[in-house]
This record gives sequence, C-alpha cells and structure tokens, in this order.
Amino acid sequence: MSQLAQASLQALLELQRAGDYPQLLEQARALLVTYPEELSLHSLAGAAQLELKAYQAAADSYRKALLIRPDFAKAHNGLGVACLRLGEPQRAAACFHEAIRHDPALPQAWFNLGIVYENRQKLTEAAGYFKQASLLKPTYCQALTALAKLLWELRRPQQVEAYFKAALAVNERYLPAHLGLMQFLEQSNQHEKLRAALARVREIEGMERLALLYEGILSDLDGHTQQARAQLEDLRIDP
Repeated sequence: MSQLAQASLQALLELQRAGDYPQLLEQARALLVTYPEELSLHSLAGAAQLELKAYQAAADSYRKALLIRPDFAKAHNGLGVACLRLGEPQRAAACFHEAIRHDPALPQAWFNLGIVYENRQKLTEAAGYFKQASLLKPTYCQALTALAKLLWELRRPQQVEAYFKAALAVNERYLPAHLGLMQFLEQSNQHEKLRAALARVREIEGMERLALLYEGILSDLDGHTQQARAQLEDLRIDP
C-alpha cells in the first residue's frame, strides 16, 4: 500500500464520517482502478452503496472484499445487510453467522441476526441476539430499544423500562426509545410514570409531536374526551 493510497483512504474515511456517500462512492471507484485488490476500498464502496440503497451493487462490493479476505467479519455483516434489503433473509442470516464466527465481538452482526429472527417471529431467539449486541456494546441504542420492545411483546416486563431508559441515557433524543417507553407505561397502566416521562419529553427540542400525542392520551385517560379528541386529531408519530 503506497503512502498516496493511505492518504486517499483517510480522505475516504472522512467522507464516510461526514455522510457524503455519493462522493465516497465516486472516489472509492476511482481509486479501485489503480488499487483493484485493496480490501478497504471495496468495503467502503459497499458501505456507501448500502446508504444509497444500491443493494445489489453493495452485495457485489462486499463479495469482492471477501474474495480478497474471506475472514473479514465486517464485510460478511455488510453483505448480510445487503441480502436482507434484497429480500434474501436466509442468505442474510448465513452472512451474519459467518461474521460472528470470524469476530464474535462484532455487535452489529448480533443485532442484525436479531432483526432476522424477529422477522421470522422467533422472538425469544431475537431477544437473545439483541441482548448479546447490547452486552458487547452497552451504548447500542438500537439494540437496547429493540430488546425492550421484544421483552414487552414476550410479556417479560421486569426489565423493559430499564432497557428503554438505558437507551435514553446514551441518547436522550432517540425517538424510538421515548415512544417505546411511553407506550409500555401506557399499556401497563403506569400512568404516573407516564406523566413523568411526558414531562421529560416536553423539555427536549424536537419532541413536540410526541409530547402532544401523550398529552392527548393522558387527557383521554383522565376522562377529558373532547379535549383529547382535539389534541389527537390528525396527529401521528412515526418512530
């Protein structure tokens, strides 16, 4: 690997961190003309193509990376994500298992296996994969939130609130965790805790619609039906 290529790779990583995926892909492709056997270039091209929703192209890029280094766990994981987006869940699962075989400490692969098993309605297994992802990476908001939701669906409420709160301790602006926690508190009739959760949401910029939704729900629970109808009319929250 020449110094020029090393400098170019650093520039590509900066583009990835900045989220400039079209430019990342363009530059990776340009460098691949000179360095066709460079593992990182194929992997970065695959990552950019995933973000740009070019899933077949991403799969092709990750396969090229794996021809160069068959034990590259992140490429197996990326290929699995591409296969999942292409509607090939069995192939995706095989990729995630292969990623874990080569790197058991890769939390993204465990999380992605959880998605596959949740889609298969194998909820107990999915919860186990999400939990492993969260153990490997305690700041993994998505894994913590997914685990909390599954535990409630499995009617194991003891740790549901704790996992949602763990996700929010990492990122207080993570909408799916706020919404999941408030739904859990509402459905489990913990209305005083729901009021406290609503008070916290009111203090966070950008959470106004979620606050309005639960102000309406609490108004309805308090018997103020007309007020609730006015608050909830045409209001929708997408996690």
